[in-house]
Amino acid sequence: MRGLLGLLAGVAVIIAVGCDVREGCTDPRALNYDEDAKRHGPCIYPSQIEITQAQLDAVTAAIAAAQNLRGNPFAVPGHSSHSGPATPVPSPDSTERSVFSSHPAMLPVPLATIVSKRIWRVQPNGTRGARLSTFIMVKQNPGYFPEGGDYEYMVIPAGTINHMVNPNGLLTAATRRGKLSDCAACHALGGPDFLFER
Repeated sequence: MRGLLGLLAGVAVIIAVGCDVREGCTDPRALNYDEDAKRHGPCIYPSQIEITQAQLDAVTAAIAAAQNLRGNPFAVPGHSSHSGPATPVPSPDSTERSVFSSHPAMLPVPLATIVSKRIWRVQPNGTRGARLSTFIMVKQNPGYFPEGGDYEYMVIPAGTINHMVNPNGLLTAATRRGKLSDCAACHALGGPDFLFER
């Protein structure tokens, strides 16, 4: 009888402890993050992170490994991810590119990080020429665009704006924006972070 009572008492303790495990969202990026949760539960994320022109203008931190790059940026063998070495590409230096980020450490890429790749034409004499365009990536919430690394992609032509005031162009001038499949297909080759050094 004592053994049965002891067994029942032990089961009661296990049930009590089990019931005390609080379930909730353990992802601090979510709207319903619960810092007291012990077991992961459903999380709620905003549908899309919207950036402002002021936030875009503030993206001026240069990525040291990705400054003044030349060569064909669309020759896939020449791209290199942060997890692998670069592969030289025998192509003309038609453009010069520099990459900037709102989060200089880059990896892992936090939500709402803005990455800007500014592109200039290279003149026949080898000097930097006119600004051509700017490519923007915004890290969105999980599930936004899995095949694109959950980034929103933008293409902003240079236009006639003052790049001293708006170094990454104008959001309203973007000719393409959103879940761009061609951008995603290329950046998927950049590794789990979807970012290239070239």
